[in-house]
Amino acid sequence: MEGGIPNFEEMNEVWKENARSGRYQTFVFDDSNVKNEIAAITEIFNTDYKLLGLGFTDDPAGDIAKLKEKMAAAGAEKVYAEMQKQAQAFNKANGG
Repeated sequence: MEGGIPNFEEMNEVWKENARSGRYQTFVFDDSNVKNEIAAITEIFNTDYKLLGLGFTDDPAGDIAKLKEKMAAAGAEKVYAEMQKQAQAFNKANGG
């Protein structure tokens, strides 16, 4: 492929050797029990996280700590727990 990705074939072969078809490939998360938490987390990502990720900070360690506090206050653990509960149920229902 002229003008394409250098070493495309080599990268594709490495990907084929390492790619995994995860058992959760068809898992769909139902966010109905955590809609408010996800809305709050999304807002944090759209503001604080993006600014931090772009390097707009004079205190990376301090800002990361603040981000973690905001995520906890927004209910991140509740979202993680709900996701884990649903994933385990999915896994059990699909022979895992």
